Amino acid sequence: PEAAEAKERIANQHALLEKYGLGDLPVIYSEYGWTASTSTGVGEKEKARYIAQGMVINQDRFETVEIYNLERKESYGDFEDKFGYVKNYQEEIPYEPTPPFLSYATYNRFMTGTKNTQLIDFAGGVATVAVTDNDQGTKSLMAWSKKDNPDTDIAINVGTDKVTVADINGNTPEIKTENGILNMHVNQDPQYIIGDITSYE
Repeated sequence: PEAAEAKERIANQHALLEKYGLGDLPVIYSEYGWTASTSTGVGEKEKARYIAQGMVINQDRFETVEIYNLERKESYGDFEDKFGYVKNYQEEIPYEPTPPFLSYATYNRFMTGTKNTQLIDFAGGVATVAVTDNDQGTKSLMAWSKKDNPDTDIAINVGTDKVTVADINGNTPEIKTENGILNMHVNQDPQYIIGDITSYE
């Protein structure tokens, strides 16, 4: 999802609750996921991206998120087909994790406990950087490029000499910065930037 579109959709739902005096009710995202069916869904790679991007874009507006559903659906009609995070029990490798499962696990690994998300347009608006407060008193970042700019280079002043950059599957090389500036290549797959981050210019 594009950040602005996703935020607007959720904001409209909150506005409706406020209109009827229900603004204090917790919002539960009870069926979070995308179908990968051949005619109505997206591919497994897109699904993995959307899961992580959607979580950080709207995490401050949800009380609870419940995934839909753990085991991938097969032959439930085209619209419902291929919902799920692990393969069906009838497939060649039953319950094998799919790319969306790995993406969701990586998001939980690095972003659990974060809050106060800011979404910042970077590099002239070709990339999005999500800035969150973590429970160590520093910042945790997520970065990805926008749909119309699938690959780009960005430079972020993170204010520290080294950070860990994790890809969508959780691989975590440590990268040294240059005078506190992280130079990195981004595409539409979210990447996580973790360390003693004090700025995000």
